[in-house]
Amino acid sequence: TNLVPQRRSFSLHRASFDHVKVNVYEYKNGKKTPVEIDIEPVENGYGINTLVWKPRYGWGAENESVFEVEIKNVYLKSGFGVTQKDQSYNFSYKITTLDM
Repeated sequence: TNLVPQRRSFSLHRASFDHVKVNVYEYKNGKKTPVEIDIEPVENGYGINTLVWKPRYGWGAENESVFEVEIKNVYLKSGFGVTQKDQSYNFSYKITTLDM
């Protein structure tokens, strides 16, 4: 049974996703291949701002698959000990899917 959620999200207190760029890659046979994604509209003002996306054609996970997510140009507003000034940040992490 494939238990991979179709939607993924990234939340960060005091973040603006107005100019964000999200790239997702799948590692397959030693190659890094881009995955087409659709980003859902950001609805600010309801708790922590959250960016949500999903792969256009599903995750396509067979057995164990590894994906890399890059989130670029997240604008973080200063204050509350988070940062000293307003500035943009980049984030990246990997997802490993398992077929159970």
